[in-house]
Amino acid sequence: MGDHPEVGADWVRATAMGQLEAGGKVVVQYDDRPVLVLWNDGSPVAMADTCIHRERSLSQGVLLNGRLVCPGHQWAFCLDDGFCKERDRFQPMHEVRVDGEDVWVGPPNRAHPLLDAPQAGAGAPNP
Repeated sequence: MGDHPEVGADWVRATAMGQLEAGGKVVVQYDDRPVLVLWNDGSPVAMADTCIHRERSLSQGVLLNGRLVCPGHQWAFCLDDGFCKERDRFQPMHEVRVDGEDVWVGPPNRAHPLLDAPQAGAGAPNP
């Protein structure tokens, strides 16, 4: 974890803003887990890179209409909150901050109540 005075000790520098804007996405490690950082409509967003459905890498997916489509079974996660409306499930999102030209990834966002609900692979049916 980083120790940037403006962002805090539990934040990791992901990349430079210009590099993310040009490349569209990058995967970084946060707490030994891969986190996908994406350029979305003029700002960075971050979500767990491992799909909740079949544990595929979402970095191999495609962006379509504000959603990230998993390359495994085409679950499509909203880039605003990680919600897959077709399956009524959330992909965990991470906090993101921009400091100057640096993009930082922080802890998982616990803003929505369904994040801790049973997910596929955790005893729930997995179509």
